[in-house]
Amino acid sequence: MPFSSVEKKLNRPIVSAAPSASERPLQAHLQALRECTVFIRSSPIAVVRHKGYHNRSNSLNGNRRLFREPVLLVLNTLAGTDWIIVRNRIIYERENLAHHPELAPPLVAQQVLISGEDHRHALHPGFDVIAICRAIWRRLAQGRREGGSTIEQQLVRTITGRYERTIRRKLKEILLSVLVNVYFGKSIIPSLYISIGYYGWRMNGFRQACQRLQMRPPLLTLAESAALIARLKYPEPQTAQTHRVFQIHQRKKHLMRLYRYHIKNGTYEHLNGNTLRGRPPALRPAHPISES
Repeated sequence: MPFSSVEKKLNRPIVSAAPSASERPLQAHLQALRECTVFIRSSPIAVVRHKGYHNRSNSLNGNRRLFREPVLLVLNTLAGTDWIIVRNRIIYERENLAHHPELAPPLVAQQVLISGEDHRHALHPGFDVIAICRAIWRRLAQGRREGGSTIEQQLVRTITGRYERTIRRKLKEILLSVLVNVYFGKSIIPSLYISIGYYGWRMNGFRQACQRLQMRPPLLTLAESAALIARLKYPEPQTAQTHRVFQIHQRKKHLMRLYRYHIKNGTYEHLNGNTLRGRPPALRPAHPISES
């Protein structure tokens, strides 16, 4: 129900000039709902559907919008302040990459990340049911711990800094991942995660990792990209022991084999498209960059 209808029924504005102490939590909650509603209506997906870029009928699009907005409003409410934190950080990093393309991870690094961490990245809504079921089965049947997180989930985990092993935290992470997928799409997520990921000692983010490993970000080769992405799973300590060096090396070779396989079967097609100054379409700034 629109907020204006609620105000009419109450015969007074929802937000009063001087709310009492008991009303303040409700006022804050309603204000958060308003902000979420504005964000939903201004989201790229909502704008695209509003302009009728889909081939379906306008009436069908209208019905979907009527159903979509309340659902997303509920998801925003359940996510709470964590979603605001995640959303603002992603917007900041996206704009930073758009206006500083020299800091953006190259396409080959994003492709290697998808091969190693989430090869069904283009197919799921933010969480991978197949990977989750496989991880549960191997935990119960083989007693072996295995990750089932998507790139969206790993991005959310990195931003929020929450790593506790609880069902409640995992469900919240899945909810946030769905929201990230809805509002920001697939193509920008790998680049964002590479940009802020942890690679080891004094390697907080893509830029620091390239500096310490003496790599040139715009000119990364397949081998360099694989070596970098391998450190997301096996962070390099200040003094790497032989065992960790071996793990990184083996992971690098495995990622290169996966890349050569996935490049042939269309795993990366959702990352392709026209480019702007060599940047993936997802990294284009919200406002045009001045040519002067």
